[in-house]
Amino acid sequence: MAKVVEPQPGDGVVCTATAQLDPARVRHDGFLQAVEDQFAVRQLITEYLIPAETNDLWYTLGGVLAIALVLEVLTGFLPTFAYNPDPGQAYDITRSLMKTPIWSVILNFHFWNSFVIIGLVMLHMLRVFVTGAYRGVKTGLWLTGVGLAGATFLLSLTGESLHWDEVGFAVPWHVSEFFQAIGLAGAVSYTFTGLQAIPTVTQKLGQIYAVHISMAAILLVLLVVLHYYLIKVKGTSLPYWLKESGRKTPFSTHMKEWGPMLA
Repeated sequence: MAKVVEPQPGDGVVCTATAQLDPARVRHDGFLQAVEDQFAVRQLITEYLIPAETNDLWYTLGGVLAIALVLEVLTGFLPTFAYNPDPGQAYDITRSLMKTPIWSVILNFHFWNSFVIIGLVMLHMLRVFVTGAYRGVKTGLWLTGVGLAGATFLLSLTGESLHWDEVGFAVPWHVSEFFQAIGLAGAVSYTFTGLQAIPTVTQKLGQIYAVHISMAAILLVLLVVLHYYLIKVKGTSLPYWLKESGRKTPFSTHMKEWGPMLA
């Protein structure tokens, strides 16, 4: 009769008993387990391994930017219950909200956080460009990042018009300059002559509001999902001047590095 040899930990085969006793593989019963199983939390965070060399300040910019975008969406969602994109009321509505303690905090955070997001976008793209992470098989990842930057700038531009003051009123004029540069001003009714007529220009606020809260926002979310998917598939690139050591750390460890950036 052949002798059955039990696999040993050093044989390159994970023993069943060892795997069962490994704390990292122990699942908790109840609601948390259901969340982990159904939404792949472990695979996305604790079991997702990245190069240990990426746990530094410059590689936290993308994660902090994602947090800033989530906060921007939340603080932008709330004013939709009080704001009306009516050119005759938009300025007065915004001014009255700014005089209310709670709304003033929400609107001010939304306003200043948008500048933080623009700064983080520029720094993040600069880091990717300098470290050469956009090259080779990562070109698609870089292009989705460029698309994200464009969607972010579009959201910032359209958001500037919603208070419909001197700055907000100038947004359709600058949009007209863009369309004239590409020869489409007449096709989309964004000519200077049309914008000088009050009935015509007042229609633009509703259009810009729709772009801000729907088209640009949906485009941003889709690009964020695609961007993170490509990062997961293609991996995180080290700077071209560093040689990868082969050491890997969980993404949860990388997330802890976001704290100093948010402090």
